[in-house]
Amino acid sequence: MTSLIKNTPQSTAPRDSALSVFPRRSRAVLFDEHQNLSDVIHPYGKPTTASWLQDSLAELAEALENATDSGVPKPEPETVEAARRVIEKLHEEAPRAYMVYLMPSGSIAIDTRGPKPDGAFITLDGDGTAYCSGEISGKHWYKKYRSIEGLPDNALLEELRKLG
Repeated sequence: MTSLIKNTPQSTAPRDSALSVFPRRSRAVLFDEHQNLSDVIHPYGKPTTASWLQDSLAELAEALENATDSGVPKPEPETVEAARRVIEKLHEEAPRAYMVYLMPSGSIAIDTRGPKPDGAFITLDGDGTAYCSGEISGKHWYKKYRSIEGLPDNALLEELRKLG
């Protein structure tokens, strides 16, 4: 009888990034299964920060393309440009996976999760204002900005870095 147990240890490293295995639409489900979004790593053990930025920008582009079909008003071009700048700065200063989508009000939302129930939510409104809120270790925070131009500021970046 042949033994099914192998004596040599087998590699448990993933062959593909979890982000490349699952389609874009099912990633939110994948993220909910992780204790922390930074647990999703590149197959060689390096964070996928470049991939996260590409994904966030692709989600923004996809949301804009689908805005008319889904009945959501398309944001003003200035708001879209500000969102791109904010997304790039977020990934540069506080790298992690950020989900980007449009709100029924025509605002652009940037959302990220940490260990449950921690997370942060940013909305960039068409009137040039922004609202940021989050929860970290049971402590809720929020801030309204009169101008998108200053985002992300040091206070917001500090909160995002606490998400781990």
